[in-house]
This record gives sequence, C-alpha cells and structure tokens, in this order.
Amino acid sequence: CDLSLAGFANRTSHWHAFPGYEHVIPNATLLPFGNSYRDLIGGLANLPSLPLGRDPTQRAVHALSGHDPAAAGSDDVEALKRGLATLTLTHSCSPTALRLTPIKETVSRGWESGDVHLTPEHLGYIEHWDTMCFELIRANRIGEWSGPFTELLRTRANIHRKEDALAVVGVIINRPLDQLLMAHARSA
Repeated sequence: CDLSLAGFANRTSHWHAFPGYEHVIPNATLLPFGNSYRDLIGGLANLPSLPLGRDPTQRAVHALSGHDPAAAGSDDVEALKRGLATLTLTHSCSPTALRLTPIKETVSRGWESGDVHLTPEHLGYIEHWDTMCFELIRANRIGEWSGPFTELLRTRANIHRKEDALAVVGVIINRPLDQLLMAHARSA
C-alpha cells in the first residue's frame, strides 16, 4: 500500500506521470525524475529548508499548472520538483499530511504566515511511518510494545511507546514484514 503521488495534470489538463506510474495515467508525459524526496529535493534531510504555508503552496500550484516539458528550462524543472515536494507536505489530502498528524498540525499553524518549516523530529516520523504502523498492528495483536523495530523507533523517531506512535500516525497501513524490509532497503 503506497500513498505516493502518481502524477499531476497541468492547466491544459495534460497529465504528467512519475516513472513507474505510467500504467496508472494513460497517455501521460513521463517526468524525468521520481517522486521520492531524494529525487525532488535531494533527500529527506533537506525538508526543513523547504518553506511551507499558503504562499509556498500557491507557488507550487503555479509551477505544476504551468509545467510544459517542451519549454521547461532547468530552473523550471527545479521549481516543479520543489513544488511537488511542497504539495506532498501541505495539501490537506497530501500523502504525508494524511499519514502524520504532527506534520498536518505544523502546516496548519503556520499556514497563514507561510513561515513554517518541518523540524528534524518530523524527519524521523516521515522515514519510519510504515515501521510505526507495523509495530502498532503487532502491539495490538500481541498486547505489548516490544516488536523487532521498537528500538529503531525509539532512537530514530523518538517513539518510545504505543501511545507515542498513535499520537503521530494519522493513517495506519498493514504492510507485511517482507514489504517493510524491501521499502527500507530501497530507501537506504
């Protein structure tokens, strides 16, 4: 189960798809980059430097709606990438905002001023959301928070108990262990 963006339509209603999602959006123009934070802004560590809020989101919408791959220069492509990363975080139905309550709350608090950024603490939540889900489902099934990834969550995401994880996640997926391990192997 993936909550990632597959693509977008510009103001002429022409669709653009990320690599791997061409089958989801027929006749879309393939984007020359992927939808990971690494592809969009150079990695998760760069998220705190990305401004969020109303004005940055409006700039993001402008970059997406005006995207024309035939006329796009390198600055346009970089603006498009930043715009996609911004929308992944700021839109109320965005993948990351749906997954993680603290991010949704942070963006909401700074929406009007536009002077809002994620914190390093948020990065652990983003990186380990699926792991929190795995451990929450496991803890619910066996009745205790003692799974194979609880130490990782404690050290990398400051999640010490089931209640901490429940306060962070907004959507829980039931990803099998092999898929979880594969997802983390790809992101390493």
